[in-house]
Amino acid sequence: MTDTLERIQNAVEDLKQQRDELHLQMHLFKAEAKDEWGELEKQLISLESRLKTASDKAVITSKEVVTTLGVITKEVGDAYRRIRDRLH
Repeated sequence: MTDTLERIQNAVEDLKQQRDELHLQMHLFKAEAKDEWGELEKQLISLESRLKTASDKAVITSKEVVTTLGVITKEVGDAYRRIRDRLH
């Protein structure tokens, strides 16, 4: 009986250690996600500004400008998806 209780106690200690490690990882993930979110916000603001400038000047005829805006739009969308996937 003592053997069984000791094994259960060890198992509980292992679970507590796992819990503590996961708690730390979640905290680090939150910080990482927050940093990534901040960078994405800057990119989105920049993208909106570039698009407005291009629209205001009616210069969206350049293939390079359209391609660049498309790439940035895809990168921001992909990053948002990565964050959403990690949160689920």
